[in-house]
Amino acid sequence: MRHGVGQTSDSPEHILSSAAYLGDISLVEHLLVQGVDVNVRSNIFGFPLQNAASKGHLELVQFLLNKGADAGGGSWPQTEEGQQAVEKKHGKEDIDQCLCLPDFYQPALTPIEAAAKGGHKEILQLLLQPKFHISRSSYTYRRAIVLAAEGGDADLLEMLAVTADYSTLSERSLLELWNCTLRHAALHGKTETISLPLEKGAQINHEYHDFAYSTPLGFASHNGHDQMILLLLQRGADINGGWEDPLFSATWNGFAHTVELLLDQGADTHHVQSRCLEKAAEYGEADVVRLFLERGIHQAPDYLSEGKSALKWAKSTSHERVVRVLREFGIAEDTSTN
Repeated sequence: MRHGVGQTSDSPEHILSSAAYLGDISLVEHLLVQGVDVNVRSNIFGFPLQNAASKGHLELVQFLLNKGADAGGGSWPQTEEGQQAVEKKHGKEDIDQCLCLPDFYQPALTPIEAAAKGGHKEILQLLLQPKFHISRSSYTYRRAIVLAAEGGDADLLEMLAVTADYSTLSERSLLELWNCTLRHAALHGKTETISLPLEKGAQINHEYHDFAYSTPLGFASHNGHDQMILLLLQRGADINGGWEDPLFSATWNGFAHTVELLLDQGADTHHVQSRCLEKAAEYGEADVVRLFLERGIHQAPDYLSEGKSALKWAKSTSHERVVRVLREFGIAEDTSTN
């Protein structure tokens, strides 16, 4: 793999990667004839093959492979020896459970990850042909499983899951793979791909320590995916699960429809009494504030501030619309200390 260090803004490597992304096979061919290396990574746009795979340009992917593009380009580490060295340095369990799994919104790093995330089954089948030597036990293969769930293609996810080699994974690391797969499906609202990780043993109420101890239901609420929320609840998800519970996630992200759904489904309003109304006010989420007030949350016997602290937050953060909503419901500033 070559990284193209020192590329200028008008470097032909940038043009090649952009042309691959757009599917312009004529321009790609012209640039290769001019001597641009098919495996050089543009330090702005990435690898040509990865870009073509991400956008589903099957003919162009085949063309690039015929021209010598590396089907595993971008893989880390690149060799079995390199993988062993990394595992020795950091510990195999930590690598398997953390470093080899994608973070939130992390882009695909290799062609097979890009094809999996984009749901491009024919391209993935092409890249996984034996002649391209993609290991079924590699980090990138496991990442492709997770990203396939994020992409929402159940058949493609099944294909990757069935053909993967899990023999090098401990029971704990394999469980973490399926937990991560479920998390990505939930976060992106892909109801089509949650069944497989659950069937493989993913824990529906698992709390993810790298994201405020939230659960799959919390991730779905974080992005306002109501259909995913209902499906997870049907599968046994705890509506109040996680340190950052689903109601709080929906609140500070401003999804009034999701807040309403969670309340209708029985979310514990104790969390609202303690912080959600104030958080909605602080972030300027007037529709969420109105919803809480219509539900009478501020009038609960043990809600001591009666909405006054929410008003204080709204004024301090200059959210005038929230201030108007609070005052509409008769909430006035606390003048007892003045």
